Amino acid sequence: MTDSKGSDSRRWQNRSVVRERDEQRVLWLWRMFFAIVAAIAPAGTFLICSNDCLELSYGNSGVEAEYEQLLEMERQLKVERAALESLAGIEHWANLQGLVQPSPGQVLVVRNPEGNSNGRLMARAPVPGPRD
Repeated sequence: MTDSKGSDSRRWQNRSVVRERDEQRVLWLWRMFFAIVAAIAPAGTFLICSNDCLELSYGNSGVEAEYEQLLEMERQLKVERAALESLAGIEHWANLQGLVQPSPGQVLVVRNPEGNSNGRLMARAPVPGPRD
């Protein structure tokens, strides 16, 4: 409040209160903080390791699923290869292309020169000689 002279009639002023630092309390707080950190650290380490294991298991299951898909694709390709290599399939394709069956005299049966035919025979038409 101000009086008639315009001066402040209070005999005190608002000042911030400065508390002294209690060193023992600060030391106690730091000890508690480090004790809590030391108590939580093993649990945190366990969670990090289990998270890594979980990520690896998810990656493993993804690889296993891909492996199963590849096995199925390999099985389908083997079936398709067998169908394409079968004599009936080749003859059907040749008929569709308008090819004619050679006479027995035009067919020469030879073994595979590379030796990787697993005992299968290969046939080829003889090369015509020079014409005179």
